[in-house]
Amino acid sequence: MDYIPHSYPMPSSMDVAFSLILFTLAVALTKPQFRLLVTVCFIGSILPDLVDLGPPILNHHLGWSLPTVKLFPWHWPQYSGSLYHGMKRLQSAVAHAVVICVCVSLCWLYRHSLFASASKRT
Repeated sequence: MDYIPHSYPMPSSMDVAFSLILFTLAVALTKPQFRLLVTVCFIGSILPDLVDLGPPILNHHLGWSLPTVKLFPWHWPQYSGSLYHGMKRLQSAVAHAVVICVCVSLCWLYRHSLFASASKRT
């Protein structure tokens, strides 16, 4: 997915906060037997960013000099779809919309299997 050209529509601090809110909401709404799975999937999805992008972000914000390495190929310039210069905004918006629609559709389609209903929580 990172290979598809995309830009970032929000600052990284807002992205992190919004992601943590969504993760907390997802875990809270997930049936208890699937909460560990949801947590592991979340950690797996952010691990490459933590490894490749975490040290440079910490260096920038905290003035540290941690070693940086791009271990995952989708963070290498030749394989990354990241657009930091604002080009292809429409293509980026379409890609974001498709990903969001697919995720929401899958959650809706499997809502009875994945999420605990309000009546069963009491």
